[in-house]
Amino acid sequence: MGEATCLLTPHHGRTGEYSEKFFKCVNPYLSLVSDKGIEYGTQNETARLYKGKGVKFDDVYRYVLTTRNDGTVTIKVENRICNISTDKGEY
Repeated sequence: MGEATCLLTPHHGRTGEYSEKFFKCVNPYLSLVSDKGIEYGTQNETARLYKGKGVKFDDVYRYVLTTRNDGTVTIKVENRICNISTDKGEY
């Protein structure tokens, strides 16, 4: 099993693109869903499907980040250290 830092979810995180076998193989700490306002009933469901192992972000454990809620998300990984920043004004 792998240990990905972050999984950029396929096809905007829609449930039709979800593969449990793939997700378990990737085994991410964090998932990132690129989406805008709620247009489909499945958008809220994807956060549950793509829930990673979790990382501490802004003093809270997060399992999924979405551009809908978090804006532009930047993830930089250097020497196995992950730095995450968000900017709600940019997306």
